[in-house]
Amino acid sequence: MKIIHKLLIKSFLKLFIVIFFTMIFIFLLQNLWKYIDDLIGKGLDLSIIFEICIYILPTLIPIAVPISILLASIMTFGYFGETYQIIAMKSAGISLEKIIYPLLLVVFSISLIVFFCTNSLIPYSNLKFKTLLYDIMNKKLELNIKEGIFFNSIDGYSIKIDEKKNNGEYLKNILIYNYKKNIKNIKTITASHGKMYNFNDKYLFFELYKGFTYQENTDSNIKKKNINTFSKSSFNKQIIKFDLSSFQLNRSDKEKYSNIAQFMNLSQLSARKDSLKNVINSKKHNFKNEFLNMFNLKSLNNDSIDKFKLNFIVNEKIERTCENLIKSTKSYIYNNSREISFKQKQLRKGKIETHKKFTISISCIIMLLVGVPIGSIIRKGGIGLPVIYATLFYLVFHVLSITFEKLSLQGVIDPQIGMWLPIIIFIPLIIKLFKIYKNNIETVKTNYFTDIFKIFNSTWIKKIF
Repeated sequence: MKIIHKLLIKSFLKLFIVIFFTMIFIFLLQNLWKYIDDLIGKGLDLSIIFEICIYILPTLIPIAVPISILLASIMTFGYFGETYQIIAMKSAGISLEKIIYPLLLVVFSISLIVFFCTNSLIPYSNLKFKTLLYDIMNKKLELNIKEGIFFNSIDGYSIKIDEKKNNGEYLKNILIYNYKKNIKNIKTITASHGKMYNFNDKYLFFELYKGFTYQENTDSNIKKKNINTFSKSSFNKQIIKFDLSSFQLNRSDKEKYSNIAQFMNLSQLSARKDSLKNVINSKKHNFKNEFLNMFNLKSLNNDSIDKFKLNFIVNEKIERTCENLIKSTKSYIYNNSREISFKQKQLRKGKIETHKKFTISISCIIMLLVGVPIGSIIRKGGIGLPVIYATLFYLVFHVLSITFEKLSLQGVIDPQIGMWLPIIIFIPLIIKLFKIYKNNIETVKTNYFTDIFKIFNSTWIKKIF
């Protein structure tokens, strides 16, 4: 029995490791491509690109691990079924439940690692990645002045150079247009030749020779007096300094985003949940008291209502006052309801993130229990058919997870129920798959397409959907 278990674990882990790193590589490329518009042309060092990849990698674990377990289990038991090893084990009196027992322990250990990642590693990497991405998005494009093209990335300036040699050591026919908003004079500087150099990547210097400065005053007060506002001066040498701070990657403080639910562990989410509940209850209590005091509803009785009606009819001034009071009250109610709704949505987000840390780990075990009977039923190893079934069932599970997560976020379903519904739905599916396996184990061949897809004609599926 131990030999069978060792063979099974060895076969499963080999496939799992290969599939896991393949999935990680594919998802990493997909994520980098998603942010390619924010990264390209920024002149980022390789160390920054490597840092981005390091921060993205942990976030891919919740996607890569379940599908890797599903595909590895289907391929492992598909190969065992194809070579009739499962039938031999069955004839020796070994049930499928006993065969997969060690695999359950292995996958349970993997799920604990996934839980650690979702609770500790992923919130930290998400925080660092989003902070770094925000800094990169605010960084300007790389300083690259090309010949014959206006360069407009320096605020308030437009620069054009007809010819550039030796990386800026020689420039010919230079045109610099200064249109800063905080100056009243628009300047245009031309030079026959010059050079450019930077100082510690903080400042860019243009050393210009034999040129002219054209200046036009844009002050409307001077133009109204019909005074000539244009001037021209020449120079033999002039040095212009540009600030390059906007081209640098300035790192933000990570505390700026530390209050977002996706960047928190369980203890932080629990503290945030209590804080939000207190804020919501406080706002509701204050709203109730202020609303009652606004109309003095506590002290109203039948006599006061009759007097109020009489005064309302007689006095137009009271009517206008009441209209203004009603408008201000409507505005007060609207603003308070929006604020409370926003806090409640934040509370639901926290609950979703809390339950997601557990459901992702449990989904690893669910994928194993789905993959084992499917592989045993189809009796096909390799990449072909197992990949089709793994993709189909994982997509169903993933779509259900996303759907119920969105419904939970919108408040249609309680997050405590919505986040667990995909797992609850898959439990009858697992039971049905094991029944199909037990009914067909004694036959050498089976029409596995019919066996698998007839699940979707089951009455429990129709009741759910």
